[in-house]
Amino acid sequence: MGKGRKRKAAPREANGRAQRETAWQVKLPVLERRCNELGWRLTHENLRQVDKFGGTVWGMMLLAGDIDRRQFEAMEWFATVRANYLRAIDAPPDTPRGASYGGATGASLIAENEDRARMARRAYEGAVRALRFRRHHYALVALANEQRVEIKFVKPALRRIADHALVAEE
Repeated sequence: MGKGRKRKAAPREANGRAQRETAWQVKLPVLERRCNELGWRLTHENLRQVDKFGGTVWGMMLLAGDIDRRQFEAMEWFATVRANYLRAIDAPPDTPRGASYGGATGASLIAENEDRARMARRAYEGAVRALRFRRHHYALVALANEQRVEIKFVKPALRRIADHALVAEE
């Protein structure tokens, strides 16, 4: 008759405890799936590339060769500007978990720093004006919301926003 409960079948540390999974081991199944989606072999270098860029729809487009590095950076810039803008106007979170049905949950971000909110609005409105056509704006907003969009709508929008972002940074 044994004492206590049975040990789980797992690799053990020197002190007898079960080894914990590393962060890489936890991410590995997702990275392997992304490599398979791209049709890549499961090499360490490919897994690292997918880990670095594959977390967003536009990252996967970069890895697939649909967009170039400049367009990828432009989309990163647009997503950041858009997130700052949504924060500045106190837009509710996209997730149902963040929804509040009982009214405001705290103080306004606009009241804290009006200059910052004004700058965020100005940057986003400049980006939208640079896109010129509504379909380009909708394509990038859909990408920022992690939705798949046809590449024929995305490429011209990313070209325009890349040119605008370069001018905005100077």
